Amino acid sequence: MFPTNLTIPFGNTKPLPEIFAKDDVRYSEKLVEYFLLKYSSPGDLVFDPFVGYGTTLSVAKRFNRNAIGTEIDQNKINFLSEEFELNKEIFLDDVQDFVNKSECPNFDFLMTSPPYMSIGEKLNPFSDYTEEGDYRAYLNNIKGIFEGIKQKMKPNSYLVIEVSNLKYNGIVTTLAWDIGNVLSKIFLFKGEVIINWESETKENGNYGYGYDHSYCLVFLRS
Repeated sequence: MFPTNLTIPFGNTKPLPEIFAKDDVRYSEKLVEYFLLKYSSPGDLVFDPFVGYGTTLSVAKRFNRNAIGTEIDQNKINFLSEEFELNKEIFLDDVQDFVNKSECPNFDFLMTSPPYMSIGEKLNPFSDYTEEGDYRAYLNNIKGIFEGIKQKMKPNSYLVIEVSNLKYNGIVTTLAWDIGNVLSKIFLFKGEVIINWESETKENGNYGYGYDHSYCLVFLRS
């Protein structure tokens, strides 16, 4: 069993460099700590398919877990190499390609937050917003990505997906619920944890996207 509601300070211990400052969409290190300690053990291999600014991997290493992930932005990989000495842990690769390679190991735990997309957006987040896309294609991509990941998750391993619904221009995109619906057809859904974020400076809600909270969706690779 786990609590269905947590309150966690929004933010991280280290600011991002100026080149990334306007795109600080990191979840909190405290959030990773909570789920990492609950669902993994020292020596386990932790995977983040959307490394971003490396919060999952850096926290995992601090708690004596092995950690790897994929990222498609070379600039972010360069930053993580300098800031956290994450070199061999990050692969410049599309996650769907990576999990099909022979060198891809099996994972004990996964925690991530996928790139978000709202209804009406026309650029594909999985191309780093360089190619056209739509919301239906986005959800199909989520499905394909995690079907591939399933083959690399060890039996009885857990996955935690941090995600939010989105409010934009008066329209609500039920992103969290839609992703939950997609992944529930691939993994066993164990429940959601509502994360109430504490923030004094965040605009458009303590979390952003018009909300003070997000969700952590917990799944089991049965």
